[in-house]
Amino acid sequence: MELTQGQPTPREYLEEYYRNNIDVHINYLLLLNNSNQIEEISNQSFRAILENIRTELHKEVSTYETRPGVIDADGKIKRAIAEKLCLAKLYKTSKMIGKDLNQVDTTDIAIIKTLVDYIKRMLHIAKDSKACATANATIKSLKANLPVGTIELKGVSPYESVKFLADFGISYSKDTPFAKFNYDVLSSFYVIISVINYENDGTIRTDDIDYLFEQMSDLLTPGNIEVLSRVLASISSNIAKINKEQSERKRLARVEKNI
Repeated sequence: MELTQGQPTPREYLEEYYRNNIDVHINYLLLLNNSNQIEEISNQSFRAILENIRTELHKEVSTYETRPGVIDADGKIKRAIAEKLCLAKLYKTSKMIGKDLNQVDTTDIAIIKTLVDYIKRMLHIAKDSKACATANATIKSLKANLPVGTIELKGVSPYESVKFLADFGISYSKDTPFAKFNYDVLSSFYVIISVINYENDGTIRTDDIDYLFEQMSDLLTPGNIEVLSRVLASISSNIAKINKEQSERKRLARVEKNI
């Protein structure tokens, strides 16, 4: 998604999360295969089948629920992958989806990938004010804040675990939970939302971000993907609105100067 060409809707961010969740499970099956834990089919054929399943499911996310719970979303994706593996007659492999993979870790990795891609595309606020300068410094800090985290995978070499996380832009850190990055990002979003509401007369509801903080306190993950998607869409659309208004003011000022 390109934030400068029309603003994505919450639904589009939700679908992006779904695709990342699919990738976590597909990549994990490939990891199990690399670790010789899957013996049902040859390595080359298995990789080709999984990549086809990945492509098919990425296309199908447009039909998924618009208001999923995080557990429901992960469960639906696992069932969808299992169904396609069974169609390929890989019945034993279908039972290995998410094997020894903590469901919270699965969700957090998909969330982190969604957040990292979003942050890379974030626009700075063009308005010249002390508040916006604070928001821009926060955005700059977000872009420089690379995610780190730890994961325990049974029967997998440390190198493979590091590579698994690296595919999602996460650096392996033995003592750092995924929750730290998610909490840091939500805290930065709160600052940005506060600035936007100050500059734009309260156009973003804070109850969504407050709810995600509550989930972080209870579950150590911002687990409601629908609410997170609304927050992402709201921030990007409001920054674009401020920038558009600022650009128009500058244009009118140039016109008046030339009259």
